[in-house]
Amino acid sequence: MGPLIGKGNTAEIFDIGDNKVVKLFKPGYPFGGVLKEYENARLLESLGLPIAKSHGLIETSNRHGIIYDRIRGESMLESVIETGNWEKYAVDLAILHKRILSHQVPYARSLKTRLRHNIDRVEALGARAKAALLKVLDSLPCGNCLCRGDFHFDNIIVSQREHKESISSSITWS
Repeated sequence: MGPLIGKGNTAEIFDIGDNKVVKLFKPGYPFGGVLKEYENARLLESLGLPIAKSHGLIETSNRHGIIYDRIRGESMLESVIETGNWEKYAVDLAILHKRILSHQVPYARSLKTRLRHNIDRVEALGARAKAALLKVLDSLPCGNCLCRGDFHFDNIIVSQREHKESISSSITWS
């Protein structure tokens, strides 16, 4: 395994050479979640979205991982802070978001169903708070467009390609 180049709540990213990385999930992380992320990556690749290409699953030291192409660049948040150009990157973010939302995925799991499940299992919420949240959730429209739930400046990589900036979305689609 090469050097650690990134770390998140659920996984670490290691450079494994040949312009590839492995996203190695922490011990005990459910394999079902890893497999779901891998399947999502394959779906997004098939839709032509700008993501790191996935190359398969691995297991090492009782940890599961996904091999991806390495995208060299910085987060869009770092670019915003470095340049101060909020307007440009806000437009870029909106364009990418619109592109993502333009894809219909009728066979994907319902986000409303997932949110309902998450609300129901939070023990710290009382019955009234849960009922209020579920009422708001029920009022939201149903649809089957692709949705990136954690979409923000720090989850987008800005890379340099052919001497111009290009946007690549993050590799963390779960």
